[in-house]
This record gives sequence, C-alpha cells and structure tokens, in this order.
Amino acid sequence: MIKLVRAVRRPDMSNFTLKLCRKCGQSFPATTEHFYQEKKKSGGPTFCSPCIPCRQATARTAASTRYHDNPELYHSRRANRSEDQKEAKRKYNQRWSYQNRQQKAERSRNRAVSPEAAVRRDRAKVVRAKESRARASRPYKSRDLIVIAGRQQGFCYYCQRPFDFAGLSRPTVDHRTPKARGGTDDLDNIVLACLNCNQRKGPKTADEFQAYLREYP
Repeated sequence: MIKLVRAVRRPDMSNFTLKLCRKCGQSFPATTEHFYQEKKKSGGPTFCSPCIPCRQATARTAASTRYHDNPELYHSRRANRSEDQKEAKRKYNQRWSYQNRQQKAERSRNRAVSPEAAVRRDRAKVVRAKESRARASRPYKSRDLIVIAGRQQGFCYYCQRPFDFAGLSRPTVDHRTPKARGGTDDLDNIVLACLNCNQRKGPKTADEFQAYLREYP
C-alpha cells in the first residue's frame, strides 16, 4: 500500500536577511517568527535583537525570581484578583438577569422539564445522602472545631497567619496525617489550616509540609 504524503511548501529563507541574537549568539531570519518587531519607524520595519525564545526565557526567570523574593505579595495579589473577578462576574450576572428576564424564565422552565434535570435531581439526592452519612459518622463535631480554633488562637496551624474568613485565608479542616496515608478523624489528627496551606499541603504529612514551608515559604 502506497501512502501519499502531502508536501509542505516552506518559504525561501534566502530572501530574508539574517539577524544575530545577542543573547544566544545564533543567527535567524529577520522575521516576526524569530524576533519581536519594534515600534514602527521610518525606513522600514526593525526587529529587537534578542530572539523570541531568549526573551521568553528571560521573562520566565524574572517572574520566578520575583515570586521567590516576595511570595506573600504574589498570593495577596492573586487573592485580590480572584475576589475582583468574582465581584465583576456577580455584577455581570445581575445585569444580564435584569436585561433578559423573559429569556431566563423560559430557560428555567425548559431546564426543569428536561430529562437531564431529573437525572441531576436524583444525583443531587444521592450526594446529599452521602454527605449527611459522612457528617454523622465523623467523630468530631462543630464544638470540637471551636475548641481547636481557640487552641490555635485564630491562626493557621502551618503558616501562623490569622484567619480572614475570605479568599485563601479562610479556615479549613485538615488532617495532620492524610486519610489517604492512614490518617484518622481523631481530634489529635485534626487541625485548622488556611485554604492556601491546605491546598499546598496535598498528601503530605504535617512534618513533611512544615519542612517544605521552610524551603519554599
């Protein structure tokens, strides 16, 4: 069986002048594929000297350096940005709902009588039943969490920052030894951690995560 392969026509690079990258020392055709174009000047287009891969590598290195120099500023900006995006989305949804009241009502009626809606309702019932059984089987109650919060004096168990009850600083329940690694729901294994530390901790134990924080605060 003979397989036909379509030939790809490549541009003739002999028509382009070569430009030397002052960072990596390699020569590339002076096109926008290899170099960023500077602002339009008289006398034709001109191109920046560092090639695109070198400029991208420099930008990544600078961003990594800025993060490791001040990670708190990065996380605070990220939290503020997420809160601003949530607020902007909420306002947009309110404005859209007000301007499209009839369309929203019609969409709700169609969604309620669709076969997918019945499947979603049944699935939600199963999920709620599982959650209620899980809450009933937990050995710790809300009053136990209040005692743990008082013992930690309102600070995260890992980063020792105060809880803010908003964004990445809100308190969450964490297991010092994860349940995936044999941990239990005993009160000695339960601590309160901010959402940021809880997400960064993952499957690590408390000692492993504290060693990780000392190396990457």
